[in-house]
Amino acid sequence: MVNPASQFPARMDPEWVKELSRNFWNSAILRAGIKLGVFELLEQGSLTYEEVASHLNAAGRFVQAFLNACGTLELAESRGDRYRNSPQASS
Repeated sequence: MVNPASQFPARMDPEWVKELSRNFWNSAILRAGIKLGVFELLEQGSLTYEEVASHLNAAGRFVQAFLNACGTLELAESRGDRYRNSPQASS
């Protein structure tokens, strides 16, 4: 039987912990975009964050922050005040 503690470094490297945390949040953004239908919505054409917020019945400032996070992960692109799926999100 494998000791679960032996699967982790004896001393956690701070960079390893940061990377693990980033991976969790990056996948959470991807999952939220899928569950909320954001990528499906942006597949139909570019929209402002206000238009996306209206479709989601959500606060605009949070949707704008979410879309910017999607842009950082290269899941969305923005041109001016309009957002659309990136080629990766459309494939």
